[in-house]
Amino acid sequence: MKIILQKDVPNVGQIGKVIEVKFGFGKNWLIPQGLAILATTSLLKQIEDKQNKFKKEHEETLKQWNLNIEKLKKSALVIKAKVTEKDNLYSHITAKNIKDELKKQCKIEISEKQIKIPNEIKHIGEHKAIIELTPELTQELNVKIEAIKNKTKDKKISVKKPTIRKKTVKKTIKKE
Repeated sequence: MKIILQKDVPNVGQIGKVIEVKFGFGKNWLIPQGLAILATTSLLKQIEDKQNKFKKEHEETLKQWNLNIEKLKKSALVIKAKVTEKDNLYSHITAKNIKDELKKQCKIEISEKQIKIPNEIKHIGEHKAIIELTPELTQELNVKIEAIKNKTKDKKISVKKPTIRKKTVKKTIKKE
C-alpha cells in the first residue's frame, strides 16, 4: 500500500514522503491516527509539483545566502559595549547582539539560532562566531569588541555653595 506521510513517524519516514507499507499497518494504524493518507495518482502529482516549487525556492534562497556569505567574508563585525576598568564587559555578548549588529552594519537578517558562539565573549578584542545558514553553508565571522568610554570620569564635580538666609542677614543689620 502506498501512502503519503502527514507527520514524522519514527522508524517509518518523514513528513511528505511517499512510502510503501504493509496493508494492515497503513489501514489500521497510520491512516486512522492521521499520520498518513492514501497515495492516489492526483495526490502524487500535487506532491511532485510542490516539491518542484520548493526546489526552485530553495535554490533562490541558497543564492541569496551565498551573497550574504560573500559579504561576511569581506567584513568584520564591530560591536561597542560598556566595559569595566579591567576591560571586562558588564554583560557578555550574545547571539542576539550579533544578530542586531549584522542587521545594522551588513543589512543581513538571520535567526539567532543560526549564530553559534564557541566561547563566551566577555572581554574586548577579537573573537570568532560561526554563522550556520544551512548545514552545508557555514561561515566563520570575526567579531571585534570595542569599549565605550565612560563619560562619568570626564565630568567635573560641582560644589554647592552655601546660601545665606534672608532672616539671618536682617538680624545682623538690626543689632548694629
